Parts: sequence; C-alpha cells; structure tokens
Amino acid sequence: MILNLIKEKVLQKIDFDAIIKNARYFKSIIGNAKLCAVIKNDAYGHGIVHTARFLSGAVDFFAVGSVDEAEKAADCSREVLILLPQNYANTCKAIKTNCLLTVDSFDTLMTVCEAAKIMNVKAKVHIKIDSGMSRLGFSVSDIKPLLKAIKKCGYIDVQGVYSHFWGDTLDACDKQYESFLYCANSLGDGLGKDLIRHIANSSAALLSDKYRLDMVRIG
Repeated sequence: MILNLIKEKVLQKIDFDAIIKNARYFKSIIGNAKLCAVIKNDAYGHGIVHTARFLSGAVDFFAVGSVDEAEKAADCSREVLILLPQNYANTCKAIKTNCLLTVDSFDTLMTVCEAAKIMNVKAKVHIKIDSGMSRLGFSVSDIKPLLKAIKKCGYIDVQGVYSHFWGDTLDACDKQYESFLYCANSLGDGLGKDLIRHIANSSAALLSDKYRLDMVRIG
C-alpha cells in the first residue's frame, strides 16, 4: 500500500507530455526511419507501463531488456524487441507473446530454434552484430556459417539486424558503421529479404543522418 502511494507520487512528478514531445522531435528529424523507444530497466525508472502507454502513439517499436518487461509493453500495439538473449523458458514465453528476440550467438540461435520447433511456429528475431564493442554479437567471420545455420533451422524469421556504437565521434562511429553495414547487407542478401537495420542510439541519431538507416533506438 505504502509502495503504491510512493509510486503514484513519483509518476505525478514525471512530465510524460515532455517525453512525448521529445519522441515527436526525433520522429520529425529521422525521415523514413522507424523510431524505437528503449524502455528497459523500467523505462529508466519512469515506469514501463505508463511510459509505453503514453509513447505508443508516437513510436514504431519498443526495446526492452527482459521477457517480463516485454509482457508489460506488449499491450501497446507496437513491436517489442528484447535486447538481451534469453534462456529456453523465457524464449518460449517471448514467442507466445509474439515479441522479437535477439539472437547474438550460435548458442542463442539454437535455443530459439529448438523452442520455435517445439511450438511449431517461426520465431521473430533480430540478429545482433558485434561491430566493435566486443561484448555481444556475431563477427564478420560468423556471417556465412550464421546464414547456413538459420536456413538449416527453418523456424527462424529474421526481421532485423542491429549493433551498438561504443564511440561518440564520427571517426569511431564510421569504423563501426562500415563493419555493421557489411554484415547487415550480407545477411539481407543471403536471406533474400530487406531487414530492419539499426545501430544509432540517441547521440548517433543526432551525430549523422547516415547512421539512422531503417530505425533508431532512442533512450
């Protein structure tokens, strides 16, 4: 009871109109690119349910960190991408909720493939590319075996491909951008389809319009 009262008081102090104004500003400058609102970690403390509800009319996608967050945002009639790889149980939950899963490794690909096969559906995924951060994702040398593994599985519907900038200068971003673009376009060509390519966060979306590609992820 006390926690609910505290939460209500905090929400009263958050200016959701300002958040929507910011979203509409980005929407106005990114041209034909889609706008993905990153609302992980409980929308950075703003409250994921309220934030998703207010932003649903101003954005095209939501990005979250977990299946629990995805389920909270799933009622807002927008695609929801889970940014972190999930275990088997959570992968099944995500597929049932019709969320987009991140595939960042061959192990993750196998987990998603097995879950989708058991459920007899195609799992919607975005492929994570390691373009220089050296944390999560496939490298350039992984692309050919990755394509082979995706086609062999038969239960993976690749809809997008993404990476994350580690730098904030044009020189640093350009190096990553070229590496990412090569991987993204190679995947699209290999699968014979147009993929949603996204690498730009808030600062990169403002740094250069070329980084915006098909979607930007704004926190």
